[in-house]
Amino acid sequence: MITFISAAISTFVLCIAWRLIAKPLGIMDIPNIRSSHSRPIPRGGGVAILIAFSLFFFVTHGFGSHLGLYLVLPALGVGFVGLVDDFRDLSPLTKLAFEFLCAYVVFMGFGFGHLPLGPYKLEAGKLAAAFFAMIWISGFTNFFNFMDGIDGIAAGQALIASAFLAIHFSRAGDQSLTFVATLVAGCSLGFLAINAPPAKLFMGDAGSLFLGFLLSALILVGAVRLGIPFWLLALPLYNFLFDTVYTLIRRVVIGEKWYVAHRSHLFQRLTSTGRSHLSVTLLEMTMASLLGVLSLLPAANFPVLQVSMVIALGLTSQFIFLIYVIKCERAFKGHSVSQAC
Repeated sequence: MITFISAAISTFVLCIAWRLIAKPLGIMDIPNIRSSHSRPIPRGGGVAILIAFSLFFFVTHGFGSHLGLYLVLPALGVGFVGLVDDFRDLSPLTKLAFEFLCAYVVFMGFGFGHLPLGPYKLEAGKLAAAFFAMIWISGFTNFFNFMDGIDGIAAGQALIASAFLAIHFSRAGDQSLTFVATLVAGCSLGFLAINAPPAKLFMGDAGSLFLGFLLSALILVGAVRLGIPFWLLALPLYNFLFDTVYTLIRRVVIGEKWYVAHRSHLFQRLTSTGRSHLSVTLLEMTMASLLGVLSLLPAANFPVLQVSMVIALGLTSQFIFLIYVIKCERAFKGHSVSQAC
């Protein structure tokens, strides 16, 4: 608890300091046609998360710890690349290549010979396992970045997901992973305090890439090291996973250029119906919290039937959310037409 509160306060103070620096230096996010905000907002606030996390972790664990070398440093590397991109616009391929490299470092540090796709373990060679690790970590890193589209949504999701990861790791008796997850939760809360609607600071790629990489790596490492089913640890993040995958598939099916920036994620479609950033962010956080509670229900030995049922319920919740979004859109269009008449 001390780590959580200290990290939250430190991150918040650093965010205020960065905001005071960013405004006079013109480090601002200027609204454009794809923006969800209407006024310039200081950006690059993810640097506060990077600094606070680094200070707390390396002061307590040093620079030579196994977690530091194979989990934290790769995540910080990705965050630093994101920070550079916030100011210099790196090419997507450059960022992706570096993410793959850092994901491979994680795999090297926690190498495994099976795919931890709980509740089952699929035996596989090192090559297949490495491929899975790199695809999962780099893929979700970018998914998380894509979903950082309205005030508070990314920081809120990181707070909920990391808090439940800390609970899982604590129950399994792994103090080191519990500390890292708790630190992520504290930093996320500290940033959320200034990024909650209406946002006074944006995290930028520095924050979203770092958090996405670290969350996905923690899920993978927790599954491999502790034997906790992979999809159970990922359950609080089903909102982000489903939204991104569904939106990508939908854009391909209807013939849109999937690689072009857009505003058709489910959470963006909800805000387009007149709902505020605050209401949508709170809805997403509530869903993530309920999924997190659901992930804690299976017994400690993770019976296959129990885990399968929980995962199925998690997926079902996403389809219910999709139906809700579609109904909101239809109701909004019907209201707009009646007003026009």
